Amino acid sequence: MNPIDHGNNQPKRPSFNDDVPKPGPEVYVLRMPADRTITFVAWGDKLRGFDVHWLGNRTAMHFEPAEECEHCLKNLPSKWKGYLHVYAVELKQEFFLEFTKITASAFQHQVANPDHLRGCTFRLKRGKSKNSRMSIIILAPVTVETALPPEKDPRPCILRLYGYSDNQIAEWLATGPTPHEEW
Repeated sequence: MNPIDHGNNQPKRPSFNDDVPKPGPEVYVLRMPADRTITFVAWGDKLRGFDVHWLGNRTAMHFEPAEECEHCLKNLPSKWKGYLHVYAVELKQEFFLEFTKITASAFQHQVANPDHLRGCTFRLKRGKSKNSRMSIIILAPVTVETALPPEKDPRPCILRLYGYSDNQIAEWLATGPTPHEEW
C-alpha cells in the first residue's frame, strides 16, 4: 500500500500556510518578580479577574456552572487572579500585570475609583522571594486618557496560556460573560 494511501484512495494532504506565526503572545503576562520594584502606568480601566483551581504545582481554569467543573467536583482549592493592562516604565514594555486578591484589594483601597484606573501611575515592590507579599504605592492618580493607547482585553491571552484554541476563545467571548463575571 502506498504510504500516502490510507485505504480510501485519498492521499494525505500537507497543510500549506504562508502566514508566519507571531512569536509569543501579543502582550505577555507579568508576575511580579522577587526582589524587584517596578513603576507601572495603568492602560486598562479596571482589574479583570477570574477564578482558578490550584492543582498542587500549577493552576487550572475554573468553569461555570460549578456543578460541572471537574476541579470543583474533586474539591480542589480555588483562588482569584486579576489582570490589569499596564506599561512597565523601567522595562519599557506593556504587560498584563497579575494581581493576587490581597494585592488587588490593597490597590483598590488606595485609588479614588477602582473601576477607573486608566492613567494611574503606581509602584509595585516584591520582597526577596517569589511568594513574598507585594507593596503598592500610588504615585499619580488618573491622568488625561487621550495620550494612552487603547486598553487590551487580557482574556484571550490568559486563555491561550491555559491551552485553549483561538476558536474556543472566540466562541466564549462571543457568548458573553457568565452571570458573576464583571467583564
